[in-house]
Amino acid sequence: MDDLALRLLEDIHATPLCVSCGSRRLACTNWDFLKATRALVTGGHAQCTYEKCQVCGVLELLVRLRRAPSWDRVEPEASTRPHSPPSGPR
Repeated sequence: MDDLALRLLEDIHATPLCVSCGSRRLACTNWDFLKATRALVTGGHAQCTYEKCQVCGVLELLVRLRRAPSWDRVEPEASTRPHSPPSGPR
């Protein structure tokens, strides 16, 4: 991951960014911002969502931290549940 992608990763911890706000904040071109975004998305660190930018208020594609799945709500399949030994005297 290059330096710009690492700086972008630090910035999106605070707030999701659109291309224009992110490129202004990181002092880079829109193209370099998109390349850094692609590096973070393919690395599994970020995701893109279509919503209103919190900085400029425009409805656009934003880059944000990838949300981790909630493992508490995932039920294991019946075949993968651990088998507990029978309890009680034999």
